[in-house]
Formats: sequence, C-alpha cells, structure tokens
Amino acid sequence: MRPPDLFQTSVRLTARDVSVALELGKYPVDHVPLRDRDLLILVGFTGAGKSTTLTALEGRRVLSGILPDRRELTDKVILPAMTGDPTRKVTDRLERFALTAAFRDRHPGGMGEVLEHVGVPRTIPDGLIVFDGLRGRAEITAGCRMPKAKFLYLETSPDIRLTRLCLRDDPFDRASVEDGPHPSRPDHSERDRILDILDQFGISQMIDAATRQSLTTRLVESGVGPEMVAQAAAILSDEATHYSASETLDALDRLAPGRTVILDSGLLSPEDVADGVIASLNA
Repeated sequence: MRPPDLFQTSVRLTARDVSVALELGKYPVDHVPLRDRDLLILVGFTGAGKSTTLTALEGRRVLSGILPDRRELTDKVILPAMTGDPTRKVTDRLERFALTAAFRDRHPGGMGEVLEHVGVPRTIPDGLIVFDGLRGRAEITAGCRMPKAKFLYLETSPDIRLTRLCLRDDPFDRASVEDGPHPSRPDHSERDRILDILDQFGISQMIDAATRQSLTTRLVESGVGPEMVAQAAAILSDEATHYSASETLDALDRLAPGRTVILDSGLLSPEDVADGVIASLNA
C-alpha cells in the first residue's frame, strides 16, 4: 500500500451509499468492488477505541472515504437476513450477538464476508478507505482475502474496555440482563456489589486481583452504578464467547503479517495511534 494522500475532507458513506453483492455477485454500474481499493480495517473488541481512532485519522486528512461502520452494515445486511423483516430494529446487544452468530452459520466469514462483497461509488477519490471494524478469526480470514486491505489491531485490556462502556453513555450499549446482578447482602457496599458483578459475568477471570480492585475504585469514583456495570460486563462476556482475541491475532499473524499494525489504545492517545498508523503506511 502506497503512502496516504492528503484530502480536505473524507467522504462519509452511509449504508444506503454502498451496495452488497453477497448473493448475486453483481454491483451497480456506478459502483466498484471495495476489494479493489486501498483499505484500512480497524480490528478490536467493544470499547477498544476504534471510533476514536477513526476520528483521529480523519483529522490527519489521510482518508478518502469512511465506510458505514459495523453496526450500520449489520443493520443493512445481517439482521434482515436473519429476522426476515428489514423494518425490525434490534437494539439489544445480546440479541444482536445471537443473530450475528446465526448469520455466521450461513456465512462463516460473518462481517468479513459481507465486507468482501461491498461495492462503493466510483466517485470516491483514489486513496485510503477505512472500515470500523472486524473481530475474530473467521472475520479476519475473510477480510484477508481482500488483497489491498491493511489492518490496525487495537489491543486494549478488558478493564479499560469495560470502563469505556460504562462512561461513554452510548444508547447502543444496552443489554437485557434477565437475572440482573446477583443479590448482595444488605450490608454490601456499592463497591462490593460491583465486585460481585465482575465475578458473576466472568470479568474477574480476565483481569488480575489488583486490576479488579483498581477498576472497581475507578467505577465507584466515577459514579457508575451496579446496573450499568452489569450491562457492560454482560456485553464483554457475551462478546468473548463469540470472538477470541488470541485467535484474531493468530489469524492476522498468519494471513496478513506484513499488512498488520498492532497498537495499544489503552496506553496510547488517539493521536499517537493515528501517528503510528500513518508511519506504517509511509513505511
């Protein structure tokens, strides 16, 4: 991939602006296959900082186009295919995980397979197009079949991702936790209740004891209640059952070793991440 050009603005595409030739393999005459364009795919789990990174890259003026994100393409392609009702809105994160898992039974590459068949308008200037994002071995395997795709993997610890989910107040980060947090003893403090929730949803198995304590302190001091922690923890837990970080990295290492940049968005600022990406492209 050649070094990026500079653009005054990036063309932000909506789901209506792109075509998906998943079944027929045909694109409108005014569209070209995305696989023929220079493409940067952001890879990371919920709360990894993909959207923030995209904003930082856009500010560097190196993007010619920004694809509709994972959520929009899921609404356009995956959910209607599984529900049979293109008008039905699926807002619960856990239900979306279940439906996308069912879609992968039919299309093993999941969102990566969708991306393989996306067409974009011919009017987008030559240059780097970005997509947010892919996750998991199967999606990466499909995405790697796009010969001009480059990947940015945002490595972020679970405690930072959970904190971001709790603090960003995104209506999309909602999950129906049927049982709710396990009841605590009447003398349990809010801190104790949050610790119980981390145990209940398996977050305690993802982080060590010291990190668990500092995470709980951070949440309490930020005014995050147990109910919000339970929703965020449920999302991270359910996501972990469908996608593996180690398998994602293994697929990138095997299939795109010269096309992958790995950066820690928990340690680096969004601006530093953007600089790291641009340095890689220039190299």
